[in-house]
Amino acid sequence: MFDYKKQLIDIFENDLSPLLDISSQSTSLNEFENLKENFFEINKYFKEHNQEPLSNQNIKERRLSVILKEIRSDFSKKKKLKQYDEYNLLGEIKDIQTLEDIFNNDFTNILDTSLEDELLDIKSFDIERAKADFVARRKPCKDFDEYKDLFKKIHSELKSKNRKIIKFEEMDLKEGSFFVLDGMVVLLEKIEGQNIKNFLGRTGDRRDDPRTRCIFENGLESNMYLRSLQKLLYKNGKRISETQEEALEIFDKNLGSLNISGYIYVLKSLSDKQQIKNIPNLYKIGFSTNEVIERVKNARNETTFLNSDVEIISETPISGFSPGKIENIIQSFFSKRKMDIEIIDKNGKKVRANEWFSVPLDIIHEAIDLLRNNNLNGHRYDEIKNIIYKNK
Repeated sequence: MFDYKKQLIDIFENDLSPLLDISSQSTSLNEFENLKENFFEINKYFKEHNQEPLSNQNIKERRLSVILKEIRSDFSKKKKLKQYDEYNLLGEIKDIQTLEDIFNNDFTNILDTSLEDELLDIKSFDIERAKADFVARRKPCKDFDEYKDLFKKIHSELKSKNRKIIKFEEMDLKEGSFFVLDGMVVLLEKIEGQNIKNFLGRTGDRRDDPRTRCIFENGLESNMYLRSLQKLLYKNGKRISETQEEALEIFDKNLGSLNISGYIYVLKSLSDKQQIKNIPNLYKIGFSTNEVIERVKNARNETTFLNSDVEIISETPISGFSPGKIENIIQSFFSKRKMDIEIIDKNGKKVRANEWFSVPLDIIHEAIDLLRNNNLNGHRYDEIKNIIYKNK
């Protein structure tokens, strides 16, 4: 097989122009300070867990894993941070003198020559897409200080369960929305001068695909196309929900604007498992646009119903808002008493069921009545005293 790596090295070594000069690469001061702070977090994590952070379901650990991979893939950042590398997470740092050194330091396999046939096939090379991808590369966010506290607030609200990480849908692509992409929180700060309605539901038409400004919590930003962001989120992303206060504000604004009706239901599990029986006041709260009896007829085969039959305690008709928002509002209201129930599904795998709450039935119905009458806004649930009170 033709040695493409050797050919590339020859090209670089005989390059007389400064175009391929890697010695001038640098990291801005603000970006480096943010990166150093993140690397200290990684060191702390290693000290506490005796292992490097992994890319798993824990959002904090996943975020640190992404940052560590980013550092390892950038020689300039590795070299600057090596002095803070308490646990040799960055390995040996060798100065880059030749292209061979670049290949040897290629942690991300971006130069993997196993794909050389595809990489050098000019017929499959989309120049316009390549230009777009180049422009959309992440770069330091010069005004990141304006967003830093906002990201800290998002993490705090996730920890307190005032926000949730939920499934991403196309309709979630709105300015000011937060997402989790590859374990990192990202803000869709702006959609450039296009009507979002022209974008939704379309595929592949660049005229209806506006640029964005996305701010990442590691201090970088990107102006990728909205369609590119959508694809990335579908592949490996989630949406961060509104807070309870934001959801209620949206509900108030939109009440009566939609003619969608359905039922808020309250269910009791009939499971014979002792771990479930032992949870006091355990109820599932949800929303269905269909008759609730139809929704639960297959309960024993669905994880969300704990793979057991359920008793329908109540079904309350409600209209004027989208199903997802109604469900999110009432569940956010009781988020501090949300139960994390682990069960074994029909395939023998451990799974977690959500939407189950340990709240007295009369309190649940009080909240539902307040919501139906558009009075839930301004009320709070005291999970210690098990009462609903009105804000002063």
